[in-house]
Amino acid sequence: MYAYAGCSSWQVPKVIEIVNLLFSGIAGDKPSHQTVIDWVVKAGFATSNEDYDGRSLGEINAVVDGRYHIIMDNSISNNNQEIHLELTSPSQQLGHTLGHHNVHVSSMSVDMNWTSEMVRQKMEDTIDRMGRKPEYVTSDNGRILSKACTALGIKQHKDISHTLGMYLQQVYEDTAEYKRFKDRMSYARKFSHTNIGHLLPPQQRAIARFMNEFGRIDWAYSIRENFMLLPSQAKAIFGFVNELGSYIDEMKETMDCFRKVESLCKEKGLSHDTAKECRTIINGRLMTGSERQQQLGKLMLEYSYREEGLLESEKAVHNISSDIIESSFGYLKFRISSNKNNGFTPLILLLPLHLRVADAESFEDFNVKTLMEQTRYVDIKKFRQEKLMLNPTSDRHRLMRIASGF
Repeated sequence: MYAYAGCSSWQVPKVIEIVNLLFSGIAGDKPSHQTVIDWVVKAGFATSNEDYDGRSLGEINAVVDGRYHIIMDNSISNNNQEIHLELTSPSQQLGHTLGHHNVHVSSMSVDMNWTSEMVRQKMEDTIDRMGRKPEYVTSDNGRILSKACTALGIKQHKDISHTLGMYLQQVYEDTAEYKRFKDRMSYARKFSHTNIGHLLPPQQRAIARFMNEFGRIDWAYSIRENFMLLPSQAKAIFGFVNELGSYIDEMKETMDCFRKVESLCKEKGLSHDTAKECRTIINGRLMTGSERQQQLGKLMLEYSYREEGLLESEKAVHNISSDIIESSFGYLKFRISSNKNNGFTPLILLLPLHLRVADAESFEDFNVKTLMEQTRYVDIKKFRQEKLMLNPTSDRHRLMRIASGF
């Protein structure tokens, strides 16, 4: 209920209480909310171990002949602490975008100021557990991650969304049209508490801005197409969409090309066939467009050839999207405490447990009772010491007691 259905530690006892009321106490005594947390942490620890229920990591991931790949990233800064996360999955693309039930946590550690050497050591630990090197790694364009892969001699696919977003930034960020578009969009956001608030453009993330430009361009294009239907105040505020009409049209064409290339590679995976199909799309949509579109198209074609060159055989189909790790970070961020003074606690072990039960069909061979029985509190304590950092809130309490003389 906690890991699969998203219930909180306070809601789980209430659900059990209702089940007992309706079915004559079938669920037994209801636990306290702290007991629920303890169960989750213990089950999550056992799930993240190399072997449980007699199965190896390779079997858990449905890895064929031991061939797997790693999806990794460093993210979720919490009180200057960052999680290094590695997910493993079969090296051959599964024929669809990866879901939470298709990956397994092979490494998860918290530290500050991650270096390429620290990442390399974590990857070596994963390699030792799996018994062989991954066929390739999929990650963003982070220098630290790239250096770690190079040091280990492992091929690295650059995530398609991050890379294309970076190219878009290189081509458009310094243009006068983009700067004016950005300024006018920011000005429009100031009317969020007026009677046109429901028509305002979507809020843009400060990080990875150009990866999230799609929504704003779609909004501007839609507003321009339906401009005559707007109330007078909205026409006055959003008039810039007509002034920048040619820029919006150009970006809309570019975004449509992006979407088609991205969806093709994410759904079917990168193969020699999909790489050629992507180049056909780019040549047909960007290389016949404006000078900026052609510049962007050249960068995308170079990316296509480079990534295709990492395929080890004619039949190889690789995953070149790290969306699943971004989604995993998002899930963890949603479930853990939003108080940054807490830092990271053993509750991050919720993530491997959630991935294990993300699909209801996986419950069939999942024995949570066995998992909890084989995990002791000393194991959690060791995990805290080896994988986590000092809880800032605990340090605060310690210092306050010293200062007050208690």
